[in-house]
Amino acid sequence: MSINGSESELLQQILAATRESLLANFAYDVVKVVFGFLLGRVLIDKLYMTWRWGGWNVIVWGKEDDKRKELTKRKLSPSVAKRILEDETEYSVYVKGVISPYIRLNIDPCSPRAAEIGLIRKDLKRKHIVIDIDKNPPTGEKRPG
Repeated sequence: MSINGSESELLQQILAATRESLLANFAYDVVKVVFGFLLGRVLIDKLYMTWRWGGWNVIVWGKEDDKRKELTKRKLSPSVAKRILEDETEYSVYVKGVISPYIRLNIDPCSPRAAEIGLIRKDLKRKHIVIDIDKNPPTGEKRPG
């Protein structure tokens, strides 16, 4: 079977159009993937994380010069808030780090007893973790039970 000149030229045009179409489709797919990835990162990491975990504060209350007052207030980034509120170990370490300039805790901040005596309170509506260092039990206090 022989191909004459016009058929050969037509075949060349079809192959060129196919190559252009494939390249255009490939470029379009790359743009879609990059745009989708960036959009997902912005929506998930920025908007959702800020909405869900943003706005948390750690507030330390105590006495200073015989007056009860707020000793410190720290804003938590959304990623830190997520990490410490989802993991009790991280929560305990973070709370101890915040209050270490003021006192040494004599009780585990994650224990139910810490909440019972009012040492640490999580206010979910206001997004506050409130630590009242005046409620730290004295060393050697007998625990109930």
